[in-house]
Amino acid sequence: LHSEFAQYSALAETATLLKVWLRQRALNTASDSFNGFSISMLLLYLVQKRTISRSMSCYHMLRATYIFLSKKETLEAGLHLAPNAEFFLAAIATPAEALAEFVGGGQAVLLDDSLAVNLLARVSASALSEIQHEARAALLCLEQDANNGFTPLMLQKVSVACKYDELLVIRAAEDPDHAAQRPGGGSWEDSDEILGEAEPGVPQAVVVARRALRVVEEALGERLHFARVLSREAIETPLPTAADAAAAERAKRGASGASASLDSVLAKKAWGPGAEIIIGLLLNSDCAGRKVERGPPAEEADASRRFRKFWGSKSELRRFKDGAIQETLVWSEADTAAGPMAVPAAMSGFALQRHLGSVAGGG
Repeated sequence: LHSEFAQYSALAETATLLKVWLRQRALNTASDSFNGFSISMLLLYLVQKRTISRSMSCYHMLRATYIFLSKKETLEAGLHLAPNAEFFLAAIATPAEALAEFVGGGQAVLLDDSLAVNLLARVSASALSEIQHEARAALLCLEQDANNGFTPLMLQKVSVACKYDELLVIRAAEDPDHAAQRPGGGSWEDSDEILGEAEPGVPQAVVVARRALRVVEEALGERLHFARVLSREAIETPLPTAADAAAAERAKRGASGASASLDSVLAKKAWGPGAEIIIGLLLNSDCAGRKVERGPPAEEADASRRFRKFWGSKSELRRFKDGAIQETLVWSEADTAAGPMAVPAAMSGFALQRHLGSVAGGG
């Protein structure tokens, strides 16, 4: 990596610009997203695969990287750097076999030259969706204004809270009997079957955060671009002024500046009355406010059974004008004063209360 950057200044400049972009778009504030090292190693991969040519200008390298990041399926399918002869000959696995050990669950995979280490192991599925969305927005900026497209990407800092359409605040139940009041009825074992059992040794607050994210993603489906677990500190931190930037620069000279990961922050907090988790939602405006949700058709027995387990008595079988008989959800919140855009919060709140017994509610 150092050798490549030392030989080609445009490559090093592109890496610097990408790091600035990560910081300005608040993409490097979470412990499960890209950082400077991972984005630099991705650049190295693109050079090796000749997606980026050493003869390219910095602008074209940057654009090629955004195009690559806008297609998360490529990273989910698994990639690897050119194998190092010394490591690779000693290994039993072929590149395909090595990738098979890592690929799955929407995880981003980029193996190093030993084929034994995933350089993107820290990047979660939700973070990958966020990066994809931001890369597409970056391409749109560059295509609409080639001269001034860099201004919103590199010079304007975006607040974490402003990136999302909805912020769900999930609080632990104050009433110990609240957990027994399950919306939609049914057994709590249904939730364990859908979400799986908690990982042993993982702090309860971290378990709740991960399960809450899975519940929201399944509840909203295509209504959602992506959802991210956020810290209140990140949301309430104001955009820095020039004086703040100068103070931060002075502080950086005497401190490492490393930030604690969200999981480590959650791990230090006991999950009980007063505890909270915040999830940011970026919604698909084309369908987020839809009043009627059409689920699987009646003839798909397994899918229908899972749908009913997830939604409980909220789901009912209906016949539509086109003759289809499907599991259906109707959200009356679309007819309230808040309008159709109240539906995503209603769906999320219902699903969270149904599947997380310790949740008091959302906001």
